[in-house]
Amino acid sequence: MIAVQDHLNHLLEFRSDDVPVVSLYAVVPVDPKDQAGLRSRVNGLLDELDPLAEDESLSRAARLSIRDDIERLRRAVLEEHWKPHGIGLFSCSARDFYEAVELPREPRDRILVDATPWVRPMTVMRDKAYRACVVVLDRARASFWKYENDALVESNELQDRALRTDDFTGGRWGGRENATHHTVENLAKEHFRRVIDRLEQLFFPDLDHEAQYQSVVEGKPAPEPAYDVLVVAEHGNEASGFLDELPDRLRQKLAGTFTDPALNDRGALKARADMVLEQWERDQERQQFEHVLEVEAMGGFGVTGLRKCLWAASSKAIDTLLLQEQDEAPGVVCDVCGWLGESGDTCPVTGDSLRHTPDIVDEMVQSVLRDSGDVRTLEESVAAEGRTPAAHLRFPLPPEPG
Repeated sequence: MIAVQDHLNHLLEFRSDDVPVVSLYAVVPVDPKDQAGLRSRVNGLLDELDPLAEDESLSRAARLSIRDDIERLRRAVLEEHWKPHGIGLFSCSARDFYEAVELPREPRDRILVDATPWVRPMTVMRDKAYRACVVVLDRARASFWKYENDALVESNELQDRALRTDDFTGGRWGGRENATHHTVENLAKEHFRRVIDRLEQLFFPDLDHEAQYQSVVEGKPAPEPAYDVLVVAEHGNEASGFLDELPDRLRQKLAGTFTDPALNDRGALKARADMVLEQWERDQERQQFEHVLEVEAMGGFGVTGLRKCLWAASSKAIDTLLLQEQDEAPGVVCDVCGWLGESGDTCPVTGDSLRHTPDIVDEMVQSVLRDSGDVRTLEESVAAEGRTPAAHLRFPLPPEPG
């Protein structure tokens, strides 16, 4: 399956030239028995477009395109068999454009018609597309798990030598406690170093000497990291001291730790990993948002609120745009210069007529992504009410037109 990011790039490039694009999102059930429910939900969404297909205020080409889009999407839901957990469908029959995107998470059932594909729900999916490495370890054994797209899969295992028990004193009368415990500690440290070496290969493959030679001398591309974030699950107190051995570059990748509930209970392991990663996400989001508030208060490179963010996007000044999923508002777009606004009929920059859109926030997202900016979706509890959208800026904003 093509990555969501590749589909997103393709959709951002599409231009309909004043003919509407139908964008539809729906949850794909896990149980095949619920497919009839999927067809019913999609057809219900498409029924909402019937009045639009007869709207005399639209051009004949637009009405015919919407009618063909409705028929195409009704056929698709009958003929196609999509994988869980969601689907995004985009159709513009007048331009012979159709794209189906299988989504790794459940979207909200929704349909929208505009001059551009509606990509907001896909940007939310992209936010969650990080790859986590979950390491479960004790003093002699470590299992490595790959966590991606809400699935936890064991990738490999590392086993080292250990004494049967660190209470073994040896000899008829004992007396070797110190030597035995010293051996246990040394074996554990050797095991921890091997685990760290494996993690560095996974997170920093470009630091390998052979990879550096191939990159610098042979001109081959540097290898990509296998993971983005690290979670450590310690089995009881048998892994105490492991975190002390972590080098700084790995520590910066660490999302959190927990005590592994059971070595063989994958469901419990995933539940604990979910808790750590969700807390890590909230902490990252809160830090980003609070930094925008701080720099805006000092007159620095940060703005909050829809109007300021629209002007920042129009000026191509946004480095990172922070949104809540429910941020949505009608607005206007200048298709000549890219100016974005909340209302109006004439562009204040070029004087051209403005195009009305049902979701100006989506147009802002597309503008930021085309300008190589980043877009992050915040949980509702992270940002203060009325303070999103928010944005980190690349440079100070010029005065607004007029």
